Amino acid sequence: MSRLAQLGIAKRLALIVVVGAVMLAALASISLIGQNKLADQAALVSRLQAGQAALNHLDTRQSELKVDAYRSALGQDVTQDVVDDVQSSTEAADAVVAAGLPTDMAATFAENRPDFVDFSAFISDFVTAATADPASVRSRLDEIAERNNKTDDELGALVDRVTAAVDAEQADMSATVNRIRTLSIVVAIAGLVLLVALAIPLARSILVPVRTLGTVIEALARGDLTGRSGITSRDELGRMAAGLDGALDSMRTSMEKIGRDADALAAAAGQLSVVAQRIAEAAANTDRQSAAASAEAEEISRNVQSVAAGSEQMGLAIREISRNTSESAQIASVAVAEAARATET
Repeated sequence: MSRLAQLGIAKRLALIVVVGAVMLAALASISLIGQNKLADQAALVSRLQAGQAALNHLDTRQSELKVDAYRSALGQDVTQDVVDDVQSSTEAADAVVAAGLPTDMAATFAENRPDFVDFSAFISDFVTAATADPASVRSRLDEIAERNNKTDDELGALVDRVTAAVDAEQADMSATVNRIRTLSIVVAIAGLVLLVALAIPLARSILVPVRTLGTVIEALARGDLTGRSGITSRDELGRMAAGLDGALDSMRTSMEKIGRDADALAAAAGQLSVVAQRIAEAAANTDRQSAAASAEAEEISRNVQSVAAGSEQMGLAIREISRNTSESAQIASVAVAEAARATET
């Protein structure tokens, strides 16, 4: 579980998909191999049954040839029947060859076929002789049975082998079907067990962190910054949880700093209130002093205006004095001139 938790979510989901794909591929392979084997067995059974039918037909033709010989010995004209039966016997032998029997059976039939040809030739000769003189062939009736028994034994043995092979292949086909069914069931059950064994822990490795993250986020929505996910996996959810825990730590640190700053700000605000009160008192005192200064300034202004008026009057007096002085100077000048003239005189 711990190793699975370290895998990414995509890899974990891909693991389930891969297991499912492998299981389906195994089932498909088993089915395909079984179908191919059944097809091969069915084809072999079909060839065996075709060969069996051809051998039975050949045996029937051999029996018909024997009957033709007996009939000819009784004086019946079976010339055309013999020709037809020989032709049918040859065609039946060709059909056995064309059926594609297994190698050992085909080899056995190839060894026995000359006996069938010889029997057909013997019957043809026998019927020809019987047609010419029926009495001349009556002493050879036992030879018909002897030759026919030989071919019958060979055909019987070969038919028994083919029949046994057909039965064996059909039984093998049934066993193959059962094996394929059993193997498919086993693989399907094993695949389902493996998928369930992987899916449950993988689902838990995804759902448990998601639920934990949901709980932490719900607490965060309520303003609780103390919750932590505690997820340490290295997958996408683990990285998300680490980021959320880091963000919560940062937010909690920031909020604690903001709280300390708020306390300091509150203390500073208290001090500022005291200072503001003192400033207000100083402002009131200043206002009173300003009012007194204003009254004094008005008094000074009135005094200045009085001084200005006196200064203006003084200026007028100074100008009068200056004018009088100028006139006195002119008079003195005239007096000096007169004195000079008096002196000269």
